[in-house]
Order: sequence, then C-alpha cells, then structure tokens
Amino acid sequence: MACISDKTINLGDCLNFQNSTANQAYPNFASLINNILPNLYIAASLIIFFFIFLGGFTIIANSGNPDKQNEGKKTITGALIGFLIVILSYFIIQIIEIITGIPILHSNL
Repeated sequence: MACISDKTINLGDCLNFQNSTANQAYPNFASLINNILPNLYIAASLIIFFFIFLGGFTIIANSGNPDKQNEGKKTITGALIGFLIVILSYFIIQIIEIITGIPILHSNL
C-alpha cells in the first residue's frame, strides 16, 4: 500500500515503528488501547505522587499559615480521591476482561 495516493494520506502506512508500520503494529483499535492503558496508569500514578508531594510540602512550608495548610490538605485529599478513581478504574477493567474474555491490559507486543 502506498502512503500517499491521489488526495488521501494513509498515516497507518506512513508511520514506521522499528521494523513495521503502524498498521502492522496495531491491526485494530483494541491493540492500540491495550498498549495505551497501562501507560496511562503509570502517568496517572506519577501525577498523583507529585500532588501528594506538593500538598505535603505546602503543609510543611507554611506551618504558620493555617489557610495555606488547608490548601495543602485539600491538595492531598484531591490526590487521594484521584488515586481511588484510578484503582477503581483498574478493577472495573479487570471485571470487563473477565466478563468479555478480551484481554484489555495484556499487550501481545
């Protein structure tokens, strides 16, 4: 297949990964999602860690200012709520995997 034809561009054939094109590496949408989701969980965990660290630093750095301490507590509370959402979404995906039999978080690459 050609990357560029008359008036269209097929990005799946234009994008090259190591020794294959995007169409060969990701033959369907599910295989793309299988590789994106674990990375999203890692990114979300790093962001949550950053916000917990930032909230703790805010509390410690502003020990004499109760308003700033409350801001730090709110930051930590929001990060913990985000952590619960990430954990619950992981378990929901695990349940969907069991019900449908489709491996969502298990990449075959």
